[in-house]
Amino acid sequence: MNKYKTLAALVATALLATAGAASAQTVTGGGASLPADLYKGQADSILPSNFSYAVTGSGTGKKAFLQNDSQLFSTTGTVHFAGSDSVLSSTELSTYTTTYNQASNANRYGNLIQVPSVATSVTIPFNKAGSAVDLSVAQICGVFSGAITDWSTIDANRSGPIQVVYRPESSGTSEMFTRFLTAACAPEVAATSNLVDGKFAIKSTFADLYKRDA
Repeated sequence: MNKYKTLAALVATALLATAGAASAQTVTGGGASLPADLYKGQADSILPSNFSYAVTGSGTGKKAFLQNDSQLFSTTGTVHFAGSDSVLSSTELSTYTTTYNQASNANRYGNLIQVPSVATSVTIPFNKAGSAVDLSVAQICGVFSGAITDWSTIDANRSGPIQVVYRPESSGTSEMFTRFLTAACAPEVAATSNLVDGKFAIKSTFADLYKRDA
């Protein structure tokens, strides 16, 4: 059966530019899937009905916004905003400022602003028959580092290998989860861990945590 382990309340961020769109104009955006229902112009949307939102994941959303590449949202025209659970890096901010927002650039996109918009929880789903499992932080760290590989290690009533499944693309939700793991989990012996250098790091692509030959 599918179960969920709630970790923490975190903040998803909407990225906005000063596009100066008129109220009747379609305002184009996209990005993170986690808060998408709030942005898609439905009855419970926090945005007006003339806003469009393409669900692509945070990584693609940030790229489309920073490079003003509406093709990544399967549309045309200007990308006015993006929703992301992934924090903009200093490199992304610097590249935007020096490459895409210079006054000499004919395609200047406008000054970038970041607006916190959504509080959310990150959960861990699992699929194993039996009663509910309340994983400790140490157990969560062990499962995702590769130190805990069998259900019997965390639950005497279960047995069998644990297979960790994660999204392959760049994801803001993955980044939020790796921020938790990085803060909460102690480094492990590199030789016996599946993690690069034996420790967690903040990554938006979850696979980047692991050794390529693990």
